[in-house]
Formats: sequence, C-alpha cells, structure tokens
Amino acid sequence: MVGNKWYKTDLHLHSPESVCFKNRDSVTAEEWIEECIQKGLECVALTDHNSGNNIDEYKRLAEERGLILFPGVEVTCGDTGTHLLILFETTDSQDIVNDFLIRIGVSRTSFGDSKPGTEKSVLDVIKEALKDGKVVIPAHIDEFNGICYLDNTIQEKILNNSDINAVQLVQKEFYELSMSHKSISKKDRDPVYEIVNERYSNTVPNGDLDKWYKTAKKFYDSQKMSCLTFSDNPHGPGESKHGLWGIGSRYTYIKMSETPTLSSLRDALRMGALRVKPDFIENFNPNKKKKICLEKLIIKNTIQNKTDIVIDFSQDLTTIIGSRGTGKSFITKLLAFVLQKEDSIKHFQEVFLDYNNFAKKNDGHTGVLKDDTEVILFLEFDGNRYEIIRSAATSRSSVNRITEEGDRIEKSFERLILISESIDIYLQKQIFEMSKNQTSIRDFLDSYCINDIEPIRREIREKESIVKQLDLENQSKEADILKINRLTIEIEDLENQFKKLSNPEYQQIINDKQKAIQESKQIDEDVNNIKNYVRTLEGILRTGDGVLENDLKISGGIQELRKQLKMMIISYRKEISIILNRIDDSIETYLEDVNKSKWSINREKIVDNYNNLESSLSEIEFEQIQNLSSINSDLDKKSVLN
Repeated sequence: MVGNKWYKTDLHLHSPESVCFKNRDSVTAEEWIEECIQKGLECVALTDHNSGNNIDEYKRLAEERGLILFPGVEVTCGDTGTHLLILFETTDSQDIVNDFLIRIGVSRTSFGDSKPGTEKSVLDVIKEALKDGKVVIPAHIDEFNGICYLDNTIQEKILNNSDINAVQLVQKEFYELSMSHKSISKKDRDPVYEIVNERYSNTVPNGDLDKWYKTAKKFYDSQKMSCLTFSDNPHGPGESKHGLWGIGSRYTYIKMSETPTLSSLRDALRMGALRVKPDFIENFNPNKKKKICLEKLIIKNTIQNKTDIVIDFSQDLTTIIGSRGTGKSFITKLLAFVLQKEDSIKHFQEVFLDYNNFAKKNDGHTGVLKDDTEVILFLEFDGNRYEIIRSAATSRSSVNRITEEGDRIEKSFERLILISESIDIYLQKQIFEMSKNQTSIRDFLDSYCINDIEPIRREIREKESIVKQLDLENQSKEADILKINRLTIEIEDLENQFKKLSNPEYQQIINDKQKAIQESKQIDEDVNNIKNYVRTLEGILRTGDGVLENDLKISGGIQELRKQLKMMIISYRKEISIILNRIDDSIETYLEDVNKSKWSINREKIVDNYNNLESSLSEIEFEQIQNLSSINSDLDKKSVLN
C-alpha cells in the first residue's frame, strides 16, 4: 500500500432506472459507463430514485473499465419529499439496496420514481441508514427537495448529527457569499438571487431562494461537515430530467484509499477540506506535476536482505509509517545514503553517530552494507526522470537522466546536489531530537505549509483586530448600558418624587401659602401707600411756612388783607395736620382690625400647615415642591436620553 490518492468523483448519478431519465429506453449501461470515463471520473455512485435495480449490471461494467462504483440510492422522505443520498459498500448488490428500501417502506411499484418514496420522516430514514453502517448525504440542501424546506429544528438535528459527515450543495454563489463571513442584508442578497434564479429560467420564488440561501449559510457557518458538489446528471442545461449530458458536469475530488471502500470514503468526509475538494474551489488539480516526486527505491544486497527490496512511493505520501521493526529507519537511512544527506544530520551528534554505524560496510558488529550493496532511487525532478545510484564501494552517488525512450544520460555531481537539496529527509532519532524544542519543531513543520498557514495567520490577525474592535465597542456599550441603567434609576427616582410631591394636599398648602403671601403683600402695600401719601402731605405743609412772607409792604389796605389771608392759611394747616393724624390713627386701627380678622386667623393656619409640610420634607424636596415643573422638565430630558 502506498497511501491514499485523489479521486475525481460524482456520487449523485441517475441511470435509465429513474423514471425522470430522458431517453431511458435507448441509453445503455455501456454508454452510461463510457460517459463517466470520458468525463474523467474515477469514482461514481449510482443513486437512482428509490431503486437499486441497475446496480449489479452497472457495477460489473464499471469494474471491467477500472471505474469505482458505489451502490447507492436517492430516497424521497416523508410528506416534504426531502431527498437523501444513501451509499452502500462497493461489494453490496442491488438486492441489498432494494431490501433496505423495502424495510423503510418504499413500495416496489414505485421503484425508480421520485415520488412517493417512503412515508418515513427524514430523521427516521437517516436513523435506519446509519444503523446499517451506510453513508448518508443530504442531497442538494440549497435547492428543490433539499432540507431547506424542513423545519429549523429538524435542519439543526441533521446538520449537528455527528454521524452525517457531508452534504451536497449546488449554488456556488451562496458559497462565495457565505465565505465572506459577513452578515449580508436581504437587499445585498437580491443580486445574487437573480444570478441563481437565471439557472432556473427565473421560475424560483424569492421566498424559496431565501430558504436555499439561509440553509446553505447555516451549513457554511457551522463548518462541521464536508461540502460536496455532484452533477445529479441533467439531460441538458437547465433540464429537470436526467441524462448522459450532465454526468461529471459537477464533481468533487475526494482523497481515499488506493481501493476505495465505504470506510475510506467516510474517513475522507470526516477529514473535511484536507481530503475533500468540491468544484467550488478553483484551480485545484491533484494531478498537477510536482517539482519533485520520489517514485521507487530499490535496495540490493545488504546484510538484511538477500533479494531485492522494491519500495514504490505515492506522490501524495510524505511519511513512512509502520509499527516497530517494520523497517522504517532502514528505508529512511538508505534514502539519506543514496541522496548523500550526511551534511544535514551532522549537527545532531547522536543521530549522526547512529547513521555512520549504519551506512557502512558491515564489520561484524555495525553497518548494513556489503561489497556488492547497491541503492537505486528513481524520482522525477523539474519534469525529468532521474536514476540515482550509490554503492558501498563508492563515496559518491551517480546521477542519470532517463529519457522518454528509456536511455540513461549521466549528469554531473552538481545535479545530485541540486536534487538532494530539494529533498528533506528526517530520521526517527533526528525528529526525536528536534521535538525536544517545541518552538523549533513547530516552526519546522510550519515551514512546509507556509502557503497554507500564512492566509490563516492573516485571517487570525484580522479576527484579532475584529475582536479588539468588538471589545472596544463592548466597553463602549457597557458604559452606555451603565449610563442607561443610571438614567433609569434617576428617572425612577424623579417619577417617585413627582408622584410624592404632586400630592393634591401638598399643592393646596403651597397654593394657600402663596395666596396668603400675595394678600399680605397687598395689605402691606396699601398701608405703605397711605403712609407715604400722609408723609407727602406733611412735607408739602412744611414747605408752606414762608407763604406771604416778604419785605415788600403794599399800601392801600392790601397789607392788612395779606395778614388776614395768612392767618386763615395757618388755621387751615392746623386742621389739615389734625386730619393727617387722624389718618395715621385710622391706619393703625385698620391694622389692628386686620390682625383680629378671620383672614388673619386663616392665614395663621395656612402658615402652620406650610411649616409642618416644610418640616416633613427634606430641604431638596421642599425646594422642588415649590416648582414641580422643573422636575417634570428633568424627567422629560432624561426620558429622551434613555
């Protein structure tokens, strides 16, 4: 066994056994097998609708042509008509497939028809198939009759079933959209929906497209299963019926054992992207020539072998694996010997000593080489085949280029150096020594897949940046939440205060007090106005003391008349003074009457009520109750902020 290899597979194919296969009366099994081979397929599955009837014939013809064929069936499940691909062991017959179908409730009369299938639910059919050790693949989950039409709960159960390792997908656009790892709004999805819908002549309702996309997105986001792409072999572009044209038009590369079995297929599907490459992935070519590829090692005449040991290498195998005593070290040391890798292990002292004791002529204690020992390595390098030979008798290996005709052309030792430097060989003890330094072994391993690791590292850095940004946003949101919580508490306090302080009794006391203050103010103002009026009159009277007082004497009786007038004025002024005194007395009487009035008694009660209210409230509350509108205003502002 030389390891696993990549197979170009189409594991969802129909034959004329399916009722919806066009030209089913004219297409032969030979033509079907030939079409698979012409399309470059190496491994297929025959999955007719609810039938295994053609399997034995097709499997026999496939085996004759070197095509791997898995028996299978596409089962239509339950009321929803959901399709499941169920694959059987390569050695299983059509009777085994049909017996399974009968057991799950498919009637023989409906063999080959996509409807009605079985009345059993999708979950029940999955359970039965897994119990029998079959491989279950939900078919075209992002298209008609896929799990996209099932309830979300059932979808989750299928996509989270650890025994289902892969699903078939159809829409490449959904793959590309989902791989962006962004949340895409429905508006942004619409252009993609239009592209997808063109393949169906624009007959798919938007609601269906939405179901298709959401189910595909759910699968891609979970990253728990392998993504498979198969043809479902349509008769032609946009055709719903099956035919030869579509065979191999969609495919998946799957890395399986040299002789694929259901077990090796299951193992590959479990490994995901490492061993499964759907046709969504562009530029993947497993047959692409490698810069260097070991083909064969021939070991002649060592003390451990009398006959030639011939070891064939796989171009995909980079490790020699075996249990203790199977010759792993023997092979790797002789590879190092023929490629003259001594310089690469010199700085590992114990490893180098062990190698030197191995790669020398046997002295009875150490060394595996004999006089006629010869180690020959065949390999391909830069598109040319070479033969490298080293014997125990020579210190240098010889290098020959092998022409297409099989001739040998000797090349210089520099060619050997160039080839040898392109090949890294690590002996068991060497790996052990390297593994003592974890950082060293990690960096060493990383160096071999730097092209794969660097995009991952870049993505990690991007994710870290996103996480940091989210952390900052989270901190900001936490601060906002704290602020909102604080505002909520403040609003609650204000509402409670407003409710408490807007008590009608409180407001009546405040209003009574404000009214009493206004009335007292008016009484005081009246008294002050009258007193000011009296003082003004008194001032005017005082300014009249010099009336008719001057030195000019007027004759003719006028002077006497003036004296009489003056005496009268003095008399009147005295009367006015008496009247003004009476006004003062009236004011005092008025004030005494006010103090004895019912109004004054009520005012004292109002003041008492006011003082009692003041003492029952805090200083802040008492200030606020005087102006409830300010509380209401604060409440409105905080509610808006919240």
